[in-house]
Amino acid sequence: MSAPGKEDGQARLEKFDGTQPAAYRRWRRKAELMLLALPNTFSKDRWGAKLCEFLSGEAEEVTESIPLDKIVKEYGHTLVLAALDAKYGDLNKDALQRYLKEYFFDVVIKPGETYRNLVIRLETAYRHLQEHNVELPEEVKGLFLLRKLQLDANAEAMVMTTTKGSLKYSEVVEGVRAIFPQGAK
Repeated sequence: MSAPGKEDGQARLEKFDGTQPAAYRRWRRKAELMLLALPNTFSKDRWGAKLCEFLSGEAEEVTESIPLDKIVKEYGHTLVLAALDAKYGDLNKDALQRYLKEYFFDVVIKPGETYRNLVIRLETAYRHLQEHNVELPEEVKGLFLLRKLQLDANAEAMVMTTTKGSLKYSEVVEGVRAIFPQGAK
């Protein structure tokens, strides 16, 4: 007998009913992964109907206006997700504020963290900004990286010497890698 919420050894997608809109983003990702994990014998024209099996309550009502003949087309699941996104998706303004805060204030080097890990976290935060059409000049990105590394004056001077005074992000990253190949002081 399998554990509750499990089917054939795989985790089962929970139903989304719309009572907790904050949980939508995570549910949506899991729903997309579930659809992608379906066997290739399960044709894409059935994905929309499959997705609807995991909706109830208000969330199900949101999708009731989508005609069934459209749900059972090859990309019917995108119509279902679009309707849910319109109702429960992050408000762009709220998400943008969260990502700006993350990039400018929250991503800082942690004790014992390598410079490489910080760069990866900073680039991930920047990708979130780009999803909201925010592009920063390369020099601003480079300056923020230097500040977030919390280098002492000598180490920062070495990086600046390596970059020949350039603050372009890619050059700062290369300078840090050249001076600190182990990823830390």
